[in-house]
Amino acid sequence: TGHTYLALKLSSSVVFMQPNIAAMGKIDLDDTDHVVASANLISVAQKAGTFVGDAAANVIDLDASYNGDIASDRMAAGLNYLYGTDTFTKDNYSETDFAISNVGENGAIVPVYSNIQLTKKFSVEDSIHFFQTEPIGKTGNVETHLFQVSATGDLNTAITEWTV
Repeated sequence: TGHTYLALKLSSSVVFMQPNIAAMGKIDLDDTDHVVASANLISVAQKAGTFVGDAAANVIDLDASYNGDIASDRMAAGLNYLYGTDTFTKDNYSETDFAISNVGENGAIVPVYSNIQLTKKFSVEDSIHFFQTEPIGKTGNVETHLFQVSATGDLNTAITEWTV
């Protein structure tokens, strides 16, 4: 809609690489220390008839509500790259298994997590190659921007942008 948004504050131990698809799953909007969202995020999805979550608990499954649970070749390619395998296809995984969330198994707010486990320490070069992997990167992708944020740096200079 252009009028709804959601932002998550990630811990310094989390790297977020999005293969041009939505990657946020169940989000408890009451977690005001880590979540910033438009006031109408749930109501817009409800009005569209696509809301998935628990409105009374102020929890939305963002990916399911705004994108449906559609498997993607891009996500499969991203998982293969991050895991160093060639086993994921859009037919053998669910995006909900790997989406970012702050909702624990019992429904309580927990630190933001993802079930993706890296197989090695990734360098800036590895991260850039991630976005060159087909079909994540393609001719239509003119530039890739990576932002490295220092949690301890000066607020005016704590971000480094890597561009290809």
